[in-house]
Amino acid sequence: MRRLSLLTLLPLLTLLAPSAAHAIDVVKMEDGTRFAFSGYAQPYFRIVENPCQQTLIPSTAAKPATATEEAIPAVPGSVQCTRSIIPDGFGLQHVRLVFEGENPGRGKLNLEIATAPNVELVEMDLSFELAPHTGLRVGRMKVPYSRGGLVSESRSQFVVRTDQSTLATGRQLGVALKQTLDLGGIAEFASLEVGAFNGDKEAERSTINNIDEEFLYTARLVLQPTGKLKKLYEGDLRPIGERNQLHAALGLGATTEINANEDYEQIRAGADLNVLFGGMSLLAESLYLERTFTAEVDLDYSGLGWAVAAGAFVPGRWTNEHLELTARYEWFDPKAATDTAKAAEIRAQAPGSGYARPDGAQARSVMTAGANVYFAGHDFKLQLNYVRRTELEDWSLSAPAEIDPENPPTVIDPRASREVDDNSFVAQLTYRL
Repeated sequence: MRRLSLLTLLPLLTLLAPSAAHAIDVVKMEDGTRFAFSGYAQPYFRIVENPCQQTLIPSTAAKPATATEEAIPAVPGSVQCTRSIIPDGFGLQHVRLVFEGENPGRGKLNLEIATAPNVELVEMDLSFELAPHTGLRVGRMKVPYSRGGLVSESRSQFVVRTDQSTLATGRQLGVALKQTLDLGGIAEFASLEVGAFNGDKEAERSTINNIDEEFLYTARLVLQPTGKLKKLYEGDLRPIGERNQLHAALGLGATTEINANEDYEQIRAGADLNVLFGGMSLLAESLYLERTFTAEVDLDYSGLGWAVAAGAFVPGRWTNEHLELTARYEWFDPKAATDTAKAAEIRAQAPGSGYARPDGAQARSVMTAGANVYFAGHDFKLQLNYVRRTELEDWSLSAPAEIDPENPPTVIDPRASREVDDNSFVAQLTYRL
């Protein structure tokens, strides 16, 4: 009996896949009042290369192995590779419940709740149409700043967000006002959204208890001369009949905020470009951040990042709608001294980034290659990503890149080089009800 290959099974899975997900109506009245719910889950499996931190060895004694490290016998003046054990296995990236409400005279409600690892509020915003082309949103929501920050976690081309997204605004409590402009029969040819929010990143303050008198102000301008997409997503997942139409959108954003508690002022500026045509997509995005301390409590610094991503559906009767190949290149320097004379003081205190050190502060480049199998668009998909990281700068106690084994220094302090390998493979399934 002939065995079915994985490629043979993929079209069969598509036949069993649900159609595009729609929220399930709990209440739907004749006057347009509606209340519905939906949700999505993203289980994944990862394999992570145990990162090697190269260390200069001053003696013949091998470093003892611990529960999380492997030791290799050392030779005086040589470089020892100490590998930290990063676990492989299964996980859940997101498990969300989404509730939608609408009343023709009282606007719309959007409520999103995370259920893993803890139950907590993710998003709650109320939206109102104040006048034609003028809308108001109030609540906890994604700050209108960058396209990458506005796209749903379930509608991304890649399993892992760009590293530069760690400098973005995240979700905030506040208010946003949006004005759109129709031109030449094109709906939302241009739009401008401004807002005021409590400020502070989620990692620095709690999700809702950050009421103070220090606000984050934001503005985002979007030009889309080819018209707007029905939903904000990555990749050219438009119906086949619409893919021969060019879609292009350019976004510019900026934020400013003051944090008196930590004595700093901070600005962000960014730009993003999204182009779709013929089943191919191009997405480019940049971000610049500058933090200036009003008192001498810390060093002023800036952060800079940019990323370019491309995707293309594979030609074929089945693959042109269901199989997409993707690639992305990122360059990211999360923390650089604005005063070059103080650069050494602000360099990373330890090597690594990514799974090895999620808070890693070294400059790095990241290359991601992937394949997406869309059984029902972004609502039901399988994503495969291989991620390769390269550190671009030494950390604060870094050693020289090369050592002469025949003439090792007589006195050596143990120091590590920039090399930290933590490449990874991640497979993730997204299912939206």
